Amino acid sequence: MKENGMKRSERWSRPGLYRHAAGMVTAFAFLALAGTAEAQQSLKPDMLDRVAWGAKPALPGMRPHKPYSIIVHHTAVRQNAKTSLAAKLRGLQSFSQSQRKMSDGRSLPPWPDLPYHYYIGADGTVGEGRDVNFAGDTNTKYDPTGHVQVVLEGNFEIEQPTAEQIEALKKVLVWQAARWKVPISTITVHRDHAGTACPGKNLAALMPKILHDLDPNYRPAAGKKTKLKKKKEDQ
Repeated sequence: MKENGMKRSERWSRPGLYRHAAGMVTAFAFLALAGTAEAQQSLKPDMLDRVAWGAKPALPGMRPHKPYSIIVHHTAVRQNAKTSLAAKLRGLQSFSQSQRKMSDGRSLPPWPDLPYHYYIGADGTVGEGRDVNFAGDTNTKYDPTGHVQVVLEGNFEIEQPTAEQIEALKKVLVWQAARWKVPISTITVHRDHAGTACPGKNLAALMPKILHDLDPNYRPAAGKKTKLKKKKEDQ
């Protein structure tokens, strides 16, 4: 049997054709297919890696972990198209690796590296953050161990994510879900774990559709309660 002029057996066996399939099957199907390193690598989106954006080495204190979950965040800072993604990542790393003064007056010690594993700029470009094999960091009260941290540039309490960001987010979620065997139904947002508005009401409102697009069997948990508190702590 042929599909789009191609034998079904050829479609799933030829290197590189997983990308062709990305727009035609759900992430749920990918989780079943992506058992090989080749399949997982084919799902990896184009990315500005740490070398390309000029990352400094991580400081001591990185904690190894094995991800079993994915959490979506926003930066809580308005989108800025005039600054390059590389400059934003360097700035975030510099802030993270310095003693940090919080808006509530607290002074916090440096983190070893950026708190997030993947950063999605306003134009949809994906940047590599902290090595995903090490736990992220947070200013809020939950343990980030075991969670892949994905952040979108913007303050989605007052603005909307761009279409490019949404498409990039889907690619990152499919890739990481396949890599770590995370069911789409278990992908969460920051406010599901801690007292924060992150990832902002506008992105939070889009998440059920985003996850349904990745897996048509996805249904939001009935009566799910999120911990929501209006404050500007994001990480």
